[in-house]
Amino acid sequence: MSSDLHLVLHQQDKIQLMEHFNEYVYQLKSVIDTQFSMTDLRAEVEDLLDDYNRMLNFFACASKDPNALSVFSSLVERLLKLEHHVELERAISSNQVFKAAAIRINGADLMSILQRLEQSDASFEDFRKAFDAVLVSHQWNSTISQYVTTLLVEEKIPQVAALMIESAMMLACLVSFDLQKSETLLSVYQLSACEAIRQRALIGLSLSMPWSSIYAADMKEKLLDGQQVEQVKKDLQSLQKQIFLCQQTSSVSADIDKNIMPDLIKLSHNGYKMMKSNVLEDTSVEEIVDSEMEDRLMDKLDKTMEKMQVRRDAGLDVNYSTFSKMKNYAFFHRFSNWFVPFTIDHPDMSQLKKALGDKADFMISIAGSTMSEGDKYSLLFSLQDVLERMPQYKDMIFPTSINPPKSEDFDFLQNDAVALRRNYLQDLYRFFQLAPMRNGFPNPFVNESNSWIDPAFLSSDVFTDFDDLDDVHLSVCRFLAKSKNYVELNHYLRNFSLDSDDGVVLKALCMMHVRKRYDIAVFLLKPIFDKNPGNVAVGKLLVKCYLQQDKYKEALDIFDALSDKLGDNPSLLLSKIDSLRSTYLYSEALKVAYELDYKYPNNRMYMLLLVRVLLDNNEIEKAGEELNKLVMMLQEEKVDDYNEELFLLGIIEWCRGHLKDAQDSMRGYALVNKNNRNKVFSRIAEFKRLLLGHNVTQVEYAMMLNLIDNHFTAK
Repeated sequence: MSSDLHLVLHQQDKIQLMEHFNEYVYQLKSVIDTQFSMTDLRAEVEDLLDDYNRMLNFFACASKDPNALSVFSSLVERLLKLEHHVELERAISSNQVFKAAAIRINGADLMSILQRLEQSDASFEDFRKAFDAVLVSHQWNSTISQYVTTLLVEEKIPQVAALMIESAMMLACLVSFDLQKSETLLSVYQLSACEAIRQRALIGLSLSMPWSSIYAADMKEKLLDGQQVEQVKKDLQSLQKQIFLCQQTSSVSADIDKNIMPDLIKLSHNGYKMMKSNVLEDTSVEEIVDSEMEDRLMDKLDKTMEKMQVRRDAGLDVNYSTFSKMKNYAFFHRFSNWFVPFTIDHPDMSQLKKALGDKADFMISIAGSTMSEGDKYSLLFSLQDVLERMPQYKDMIFPTSINPPKSEDFDFLQNDAVALRRNYLQDLYRFFQLAPMRNGFPNPFVNESNSWIDPAFLSSDVFTDFDDLDDVHLSVCRFLAKSKNYVELNHYLRNFSLDSDDGVVLKALCMMHVRKRYDIAVFLLKPIFDKNPGNVAVGKLLVKCYLQQDKYKEALDIFDALSDKLGDNPSLLLSKIDSLRSTYLYSEALKVAYELDYKYPNNRMYMLLLVRVLLDNNEIEKAGEELNKLVMMLQEEKVDDYNEELFLLGIIEWCRGHLKDAQDSMRGYALVNKNNRNKVFSRIAEFKRLLLGHNVTQVEYAMMLNLIDNHFTAK
């Protein structure tokens, strides 16, 4: 069956499915007839076609059936259920993950496998078998659904097994949707008293439910029904934000690898050399007393770690950069292990427990840490490698003076819904990015054109048509805007309209940052600002839009309206200077430039701007004085790059009539920019009017250009 049909059946409403029923049912029949593994389904599709043709024949006789809607609806539901069955059979025959799972259970009955979990001697092998059985199980009926719900809600089986079963239900629905499995996850979320089980059920439901299908409306009504609706809304809002954070993991990791890890490695190496030096080399009393170098090293290390903490506090996955490189252990070659919650009783932990000996209690502290479950396993397997290679360091890693924490010290984490969701989502993200068997499943963190899955599940029509969720949508959109995730914000806003001022501002942000339609952004923002001229946030956005459109007068009008409220924001002061210069209000621009230089002294960029504005005002000598101060400051700081300063010095000396000095500076500037001839001449052209106003003749100006050009063309 083509992926197009699979996609269509999950994205059309019931009327659309009725209108194209003939096309879809015969496509499905064609697939079943040509697949040897689906011979058992031929009778089912023939029965469906018989009933469909019977309905058509009745209609062809010009007969009106008062039950036509219910009859046709039942045919649509049978079509979808049959398609789900076909998808599962395709997976078992061609998807290596499903094929292997089917082989491992060897035809065993799902109910008997699940009942085995209730026995006191149920083992990890039983947990794995249940995981496989749920993954490849055919469409559930209400009996199986109710039984699984009871097992999980009443905690009749170990929590580890319960969580694995929930993951298997989600994975199964991602490949072959089963309404009963989704409703089981919903019931478990609503009824379970165990927060870990509740949150894994919610994530499984949210990521694997086709929210554009005919099942969505009923599922949404059940989800938001009952006395706990406010808590459900809170969970949904938080979950959607956490999914968006997961989507940023790759870019965050790239940033950490590029901008943080090199510093950490360098600082750690320097610290090691310092420690080695202090231990092995004789030192004087003065060297021992003077620990300034060590203090500076620790200060740098602290600042680098602070960068990591800022990202962690924002909810970003800062561990992926490290632990993504630690998923090659044999443990992760077993499919189900990617979804096993951390437990020191896992069979694969036995070797490490033996190596730790009397230090085995250390594993409890790992169990209670805030890392994701899979990362805890990764850390311990890495530790096992160290102990096997260098057993002599065991006492150094686990000093006897430190008492290991007790399991009850971590009880608070068991009820932290946000932390539980974050950890499980991080494990899921790692699976769909790193697992060898990940290609057997659609990635729920990616919005792909050939998949009905949308990570921004709350933006689906079924949720946007529900007025009681407006506050949730607004909160999610604010979160995306704050994260500067404008592409996802634009995607999220595609299906609904937030009519409040905040909603209009969010639309304007999408126009500015995604579509680059600054004119439309102004159209959206201007009425809000006119209604409340003191709205600083909207005023700032309007200024940016006007500057992008070279509408400097309009930008200055906004600055004037907000003159008492803008404060000392340097970016806004820079924008104001730009607007004043572009409207030839040079004296006003100079006042703001002096204000900027006063409030932010010894700032190279602001000092250069002051020099330029002084030149705008024909204040040649003052410009020279300010430039001289800047050059002296750079020399003290041992800065080697004088590119812009060299150019401005040439302009100033030229205006002063010091032609030789001007030539030297301009030649130096041309040398630095030897690969960018056009830039050099473009910069000089900016100051042509100023130069001609200071006794530089047209001929002298032309001669200087040719002198510089000769520098570019000379061999």
